[in-house]
Amino acid sequence: MLILETPEASLDSLFIYRAGDLLREFADETGEANNILVASSNLNDANMIPALLGIDQHPETLPESIDRKMVNLLKVAAQNAALKARKGQYEEQYRLATTPDVSRLPEA
Repeated sequence: MLILETPEASLDSLFIYRAGDLLREFADETGEANNILVASSNLNDANMIPALLGIDQHPETLPESIDRKMVNLLKVAAQNAALKARKGQYEEQYRLATTPDVSRLPEA
């Protein structure tokens, strides 16, 4: 089991997808190792969440598959003042981060 706070602040935008690939490979559900990855990430425009999920590389990923891998703290945690004041904006950021979008991928 690997538990981490995602390092997007120290990664350039091109390497985020490579880091996501490596972490996703570690926690591959189909692998024999039964590794588990627990990662926390902020809702920002760094693309770490879609990189971890691999959804931009695989836009056919079903929403149910994405939801099964996520713990949405916007729904399950106590609401702080920022969330109370801007709940719609946070929910939209979550939606964007968990919806496949191939236009986010770095050019080859």
